[in-house]
Amino acid sequence: MNDLNVLVFRFPNVIGKRLTHGVIFDFISRLKKDPSKLVVLGNGTQTKPYIYCDDLVKAIMLLAPTNKGRNIYEVGVDGATSVKFIAENVVKEMGLKDCQIVYGKENVGWKGDVPQFAYDYNKIKKTGWKPVLTSDEAVLATIRYALTK
Repeated sequence: MNDLNVLVFRFPNVIGKRLTHGVIFDFISRLKKDPSKLVVLGNGTQTKPYIYCDDLVKAIMLLAPTNKGRNIYEVGVDGATSVKFIAENVVKEMGLKDCQIVYGKENVGWKGDVPQFAYDYNKIKKTGWKPVLTSDEAVLATIRYALTK
C-alpha cells in the first residue's frame, strides 16, 4: 500500500560473545555449581543450527543497504550441532575429566522442544554471503569465550 522496502531476517540460535541464556550458558552455569555431574534434558540427539553473532551481523550489514522491495532471508549455517556435542565439549573445555553426563530418555528436552529443525539458506547463498564459522565451530568459540570471562 505504501510501497515500502521491507527486509526480514530469519535466523536460528544465535550464539557468541555476551551469551546470557541457552544450552551453553545453562551447562556452564550448572557445572560451576556441581562439576561432578551434568544432567541433560533429553537424550542429547536434539540438533539445531547455531550461528555465531558476528556472522549474523555481517549478513545484515551486507544486505540491508542494498534492499529493494520485500525480501525475506533465512540466515544461518549448513548443518547443525547436537546437544551431546555441546555437553561433551563444555565438560572438556572446563577440564572436568571426572564429570558424569546424565542424559534423559526422550529426544526432546522440555515441553515444546523441537528435536531437529533446519532452514533453507539457498536464497542468501545466492547473494554471495556465507558464514565464517560452522555450527560446531560457533559452539566451540562460544564455549571458549564464555569460559574466559
